[in-house]
Amino acid sequence: MMHYIRQNENILAGEPVITGTRIPVERLAYLVKSGYTEENLKREFGGINVKKIRGALYELASLGLERLR
Repeated sequence: MMHYIRQNENILAGEPVITGTRIPVERLAYLVKSGYTEENLKREFGGINVKKIRGALYELASLGLERLR
């Protein structure tokens, strides 16, 4: 069971997003791979809770982006 990543066909055509947002997990992964820090991510996503960022990254690392699709 994932707590920080959700998929819903009515939100961004079913793309995995951070729970409670419309932020695609794929975008989060791309930014982290590009060197973004937690502070950069908070600014990029309008001050999103760091707990959600960390949780989504943990779930993504545990499952892998390919398994979310």
